[in-house]
Amino acid sequence: PPYAESKPPALQSISFETFHMGGFHTRFLRPGHTDYGQNTDGTRPLVLKPSPAINVVTLAASPTTPKRFFEALGYLWVLAGRYAYRINPADDTVVNSKDFGAAVSAIDGCMWKGNGMVATDEAANSLRKVTAIGAQPPADTWATSTVTAYRLAPSIDRLYKITQAGILSNVGPTPDEMVAANWQDSVQCGDTSTLPTVLLAHEGTVFVGKPEGWFGVNADG
Repeated sequence: PPYAESKPPALQSISFETFHMGGFHTRFLRPGHTDYGQNTDGTRPLVLKPSPAINVVTLAASPTTPKRFFEALGYLWVLAGRYAYRINPADDTVVNSKDFGAAVSAIDGCMWKGNGMVATDEAANSLRKVTAIGAQPPADTWATSTVTAYRLAPSIDRLYKITQAGILSNVGPTPDEMVAANWQDSVQCGDTSTLPTVLLAHEGTVFVGKPEGWFGVNADG
């Protein structure tokens, strides 16, 4: 407005075509009509493809739901209860690589300097490292440490860990991460009685998720 003829012209509708993730397409040429498809990939506009192939694998003797997935040494690693499984991406073969013990649960894992790092819920010396893949039956090389860790988060130039009590610290790429004395810049995050649920590194900082809140630590500590 202002309108020359005292009222606006009639509204004009425009026909669009949109593709939806996981389905087919919607044509507004037919109001109220939609097409739906299964096992389709519509993530790119106006491109419809078959969905990624899904292969089901079984974790033999898994006592619980998997808690963590990560890649290291050319394998996909799955942490489920007392076991650490590795899956060969070439043929989906599953191998039980490590049994941490009946009273132990693997909590978190990641790749650091090419090796696989795993943190368990043990009260002390809970950081483990797998450095080599063995022949069948599994004889993978696992190392123990003097380090206590509950969750792990790798960044560009350092590895972060946090304990069950919420003590956050880090180690650089040169020192041996399996020696407790090499971890530095310790800082308490939140209450000591609550367990960390998330540890996430991003650029020059790290974030800690706990039941009482979300904590961030910058480069200055």
